Amino acid sequence: TAEAKQFLSTLRTLQEAYLAETDSYGSLSAIGWTAPANPKYYMTYSAAFTTGASFVARVSGNIDSDADTDAWTINQAGTLAHATLD
Repeated sequence: TAEAKQFLSTLRTLQEAYLAETDSYGSLSAIGWTAPANPKYYMTYSAAFTTGASFVARVSGNIDSDADTDAWTINQAGTLAHATLD
C-alpha cells in the first residue's frame, strides 16, 4: 500500500500545481504524470473528473497474482480510500 499512496500523493501534487496555473484539474498527460518506470505492484493509473473543480485519481494493481486487483483512490481534498482489496 505504500507504493499506491506514494503514487497518489504525486498525482495529487501535480493536480494541485496544474490547478494553480489553469483554474481546473487536468488529465494525466496534461498534468505531466509519467508512470513509474519499474512499479512493483500498482501499474494502472487514471484520473476522473466530476467537474473542473474536483478529481479522483486511482491506482490499481495485482499484488498477489490472482484474479483480484487492489486499488486506492485520492480526491482533491486529499482523502485516500482503499477502493478494492486484493
